[in-house]
Amino acid sequence: MLGEHNDLHEGLSQVGYEDFDRMHRTGRAFRNPRWIPQWALNDKKVRLVVYNYVYNYVSAVMRSAPKPGSSLMELENLARTEARAKLEKRAANPADFERRNIQEHLRTSENGIASRATLLIYKAYRERLKGVDIAEIMEMTPGAVRQNLSRLNKIARRLFLEEDCFPPQHNTIPVSEFKANRRIRYKKYRPASENKALAEKTSIEQVRELAAQYNAGTHLKELSVATGIPIATIYWRLKKFGLISSLRHNKGQFKKRTQVTPELLELAEKRKQGATYVELAATAGITGAAVRYRLVSQGLV
Repeated sequence: MLGEHNDLHEGLSQVGYEDFDRMHRTGRAFRNPRWIPQWALNDKKVRLVVYNYVYNYVSAVMRSAPKPGSSLMELENLARTEARAKLEKRAANPADFERRNIQEHLRTSENGIASRATLLIYKAYRERLKGVDIAEIMEMTPGAVRQNLSRLNKIARRLFLEEDCFPPQHNTIPVSEFKANRRIRYKKYRPASENKALAEKTSIEQVRELAAQYNAGTHLKELSVATGIPIATIYWRLKKFGLISSLRHNKGQFKKRTQVTPELLELAEKRKQGATYVELAATAGITGAAVRYRLVSQGLV
């Protein structure tokens, strides 16, 4: 009777934990039905997905698209002959860093790409086995099983309606939602009230007033400190409305010029007679660069 020992074990009438350690038992968890797509239960759709899968495989390996209208048998022959020969040539190259992965791929696809894809679909979605169990049966790695199933589902999402496919099993959101979330995330650094206040500060009247001060010689840093508006924002507004005067870009327009003194005229006269800036600097008690700047800024040389 199940759960009881025979006469060889006297005094014991129940199975103990140590007995389970000597038993050969297996436990297997099945895939949740809600993760089984509808296309995988339809033979015609499975054939179409496998056809596109083999077509993409041959195109990627051969680096050229097969002849349009090729049958699945023709594509499978290309995958077994020309595509496999290219991969074997790469696997023989010791300098190829993907050599181990290529050798593993060649080993698991000896019976054909289409048959392997069909078996993956059958084991995952018909028998509802998980990736680890499928990898053990097909002698593949769990990562390779998940990657190939992901490629098959990606093809199915391009071919069939959303009702036949489930969404990707990762945190993927539409591009529109991502952009909206990104805008919301950026607004956290500057609340809406501050954005509104900044817009009011940079109204057209305020911009004209800032332009008048800027064209009169006030620096952008001084305007920023006085108004609380960033320097880049002020300059961008002035440039956008075309309020920057052409005279404002003239170098030296608002610089404090050196006064023309008799000493400066004497230095200019010596320079005209052939004296060097080093000799003039020794006479004036300043550097040669300062002498040159003062003479050039006043137009004396």
